[in-house]
Amino acid sequence: MDIQFNDVMIQLGLHNAVKGNIFNMDNKKCEELYLRASSTIHMSLAKNILANVLFRSSSKDNWEILEGICQTKSISNDLC
Repeated sequence: MDIQFNDVMIQLGLHNAVKGNIFNMDNKKCEELYLRASSTIHMSLAKNILANVLFRSSSKDNWEILEGICQTKSISNDLC
């Protein structure tokens, strides 16, 4: 994933949500953190990339899909 986007997630305290490392947290707080992470991901993407993650169930799934898209070597990736 792009280092700057990764840093944004860290600064917002959402990094653990996208990595699936949330432990010892009540369900309500956990759900809120996942929703905030997914929302941040969605707001940060171009529409053509957003279509790839829009209907995924979790921010962790979104993050993994985006890692795969962004780490693939291609001309369109370089343009993004």
